[in-house]
Amino acid sequence: MERGFTDLTQAHLSVLVYPPPEGERPTDLAERTYMTKQAMNYLLGQLESLGYIERHAEKGKGRRLVHLTRRGWQVFESQWASMQQLETLWAARIGQKRFDEFVSTLQELSTLESNGADALPGAAGTPGDKPRTKPGREAGRARPIAEA
Repeated sequence: MERGFTDLTQAHLSVLVYPPPEGERPTDLAERTYMTKQAMNYLLGQLESLGYIERHAEKGKGRRLVHLTRRGWQVFESQWASMQQLETLWAARIGQKRFDEFVSTLQELSTLESNGADALPGAAGTPGDKPRTKPGREAGRARPIAEA
């Protein structure tokens, strides 16, 4: 990697996501990143041996929580800075107003995912679905995509 974290793989970076896994239970982190608990614990073990995280038991409880080390925070800060640079570049390219609308749309779509988008009217597989359409050859006429 350009910033010196050459020992990290894409799988490791999937664990070091926003918000950072600081004080989080491995099971919660696995759920948030759509991984099995076993896969998460395997990656956490690797990240711990590489010096990016530590796992400490909660006071008075047997649960271990994930905490970033100084090196782990450096990865997070590097990712954050890269994201900020990319957002600045995209906003300059398409204009701040359009970029803000884009971000707003992504935020709206992400809440649909977390609120069970399958239950929305017209979602694939729900009763009463209408076929998606695309414009036909004649103005104002649409035809089902399956016929295209």
